[in-house]
Amino acid sequence: MKLEYDILKQHESLRKSFCKNKQYLIQCMELLGQDSELITYESLLLMSIFLLTPVKDEEIKTILQRNATKLIDFIDKFTPKGRPEEELDEFNALKDNIIGTLR
Repeated sequence: MKLEYDILKQHESLRKSFCKNKQYLIQCMELLGQDSELITYESLLLMSIFLLTPVKDEEIKTILQRNATKLIDFIDKFTPKGRPEEELDEFNALKDNIIGTLR
């Protein structure tokens, strides 16, 4: 998932296509509930693609708005363990952006 995130960050056309597919969003949200911290971390990275893309389809907006409170609570409490400090700093900035977008 990390590779997918890196590719989507760099390629706008792929990112736009990805963000129009509600199944990708639902899959990312379902992966947040996994026991693996690594899977949760990487699914949050993919969720950020949906959340930080300014133009969203109505269906995507509706799903995000309907789940905003749960996502904010979950994201606010999640801190990945065992990551390099630089990566944690980037993640915390991303986390702040995500929460700001959901509010």
